[in-house]
Amino acid sequence: MTVRTLVEGVEGPLNVMVDPGRSPSPDRPRQGWRVSARVGHRAAAHAVVRRAARELRGTGTYDSPAEGHDWAQLNALMGSR
Repeated sequence: MTVRTLVEGVEGPLNVMVDPGRSPSPDRPRQGWRVSARVGHRAAAHAVVRRAARELRGTGTYDSPAEGHDWAQLNALMGSR
């Protein structure tokens, strides 16, 4: 079954989960569906937590999360469309 078949058979909005390496169709807004990322973001978040835990356990510091974006930067990224 394709996303297009689902869109045609479902009344209302349709969210489609995508995995890393599988790019969604650039026509998705016109086709009536939205993208929900799942595994990629969760895995990335787990990697940050793991790195911070190792740092805390190893050196006792907590500097690794400083590599990320602040809330204003994240909001600007997500609101750009």
